[in-house]
Amino acid sequence: MRNARDLSVPMYVPKSKTTSLLPYHIRKIIQYKNYMCRLDNRLLNGYYKKHNRRKINQLCDQIRFQISKHLDTVWDKKLLKIDNPYSNLWKLFRSLKPKSTNLSS
Repeated sequence: MRNARDLSVPMYVPKSKTTSLLPYHIRKIIQYKNYMCRLDNRLLNGYYKKHNRRKINQLCDQIRFQISKHLDTVWDKKLLKIDNPYSNLWKLFRSLKPKSTNLSS
């Protein structure tokens, strides 16, 4: 016979899907940034805190850049799969894509 605890506590905890979406090197940068944040919370010296905050900000910028680059490659791969020049969807996408312009100075 099952009691109230067995009915209310889930037996299975689903695995997070976000970790599988990012490549390994981006996840490692995120782990290192989290480590630096934890270290920053423990530091008392102002000079080291300033140095750590600078490093954390650089890591955040690097993560943002790497994720945008990764999403671009994923999007390009998806577009290559549907790259059919006779498709109406493809013609629509090509017409909506902004044309690159070179500004001469």
